[in-house]
Amino acid sequence: MPALSVALLYVDEHIFVQSEHGEVSLIEATPQHYWPVSLLNLPDGARQVVRRPAWAAPALAGKRLYICGNRELACFEIAFE
Repeated sequence: MPALSVALLYVDEHIFVQSEHGEVSLIEATPQHYWPVSLLNLPDGARQVVRRPAWAAPALAGKRLYICGNRELACFEIAFE
């Protein structure tokens, strides 16, 4: 199985993990433990934008999560507490 590249973003004891395929997971992480919280389900239109290779790290500004695919940038409004 080939290796998979990921990019990480740490925010308030949470880690956004973006795979090179554009999939984004949210993991809660503390020094004692970690566990998956959710997986970002991209709408069909966004799947066309966030295409492989998606190597840039995700970025968060306020409640907006930015994900960069091969040539395009997608923005998602998220509920993050």
